[in-house]
Amino acid sequence: MHNNTPKIKDATTPSPSVRPGKGLYSTLLNQVYKEKRDKLLHKLVNKQTIKPFMKYREIQIVEEILTRLRPKVCVEWGSGYSTLYFSRFLSGDAKWIAVEHHGPWLERVKRLIDDKRIELCLAPPERPDWEQRDKDGLGEDFASYLALPARYKDVDFILVDGRARKDALIKANEYIGDRGVVVLHDANRPIYRQPLSLYKHQALFTDRRTNGGGIWVGSNSGFDLDKVLDVALHKRVWRLYNIF
Repeated sequence: MHNNTPKIKDATTPSPSVRPGKGLYSTLLNQVYKEKRDKLLHKLVNKQTIKPFMKYREIQIVEEILTRLRPKVCVEWGSGYSTLYFSRFLSGDAKWIAVEHHGPWLERVKRLIDDKRIELCLAPPERPDWEQRDKDGLGEDFASYLALPARYKDVDFILVDGRARKDALIKANEYIGDRGVVVLHDANRPIYRQPLSLYKHQALFTDRRTNGGGIWVGSNSGFDLDKVLDVALHKRVWRLYNIF
């Protein structure tokens, strides 16, 4: 992340990259085009694209969910470009709460934000030597971090993309509302998948990357994921990526 990145002031809701009814190949080409465009801009003019540290096939799943779900209260474990980018898909009266464990990083993110809908919350780990015990973070070392979203009622959307992700998924199951959706980034890592059975409805999108990447989406109660995501279309797109 660069300190000279301009602030994002436009709070209007952009159009989703994947619209209902969009075809398989047009969706795939849209994603490939954006990946190539970003690489070219970075190579030619050293321009950093303000987007989450994700592939566009992952970003567009989250975009579609936010656009169709229209959540009022969103929680994100972790903060960064994803905080700025995904909050743009919210309505004017919604709120995006980003929970961050690292103070200096949170201050850098704050300098990029000019949006009253975004609330940045610092929750340092209980143990400063947490990385020596587990690089991802143990739940007991991040108790305050994991407990912070409990202060919010009727959470509609949760993005798990920070520390102690297995424990975060367990907590997310407690916090999410009946019509809410939980998204896990880096679902390619099998270590994160143990708590997924807690969720009644789920969809897993994985590819050949082993270090990270991949998206999992889950919900509870009677809320069918197909109401907010064209699961079949995205499954077909991901299968194509796994062929080549």
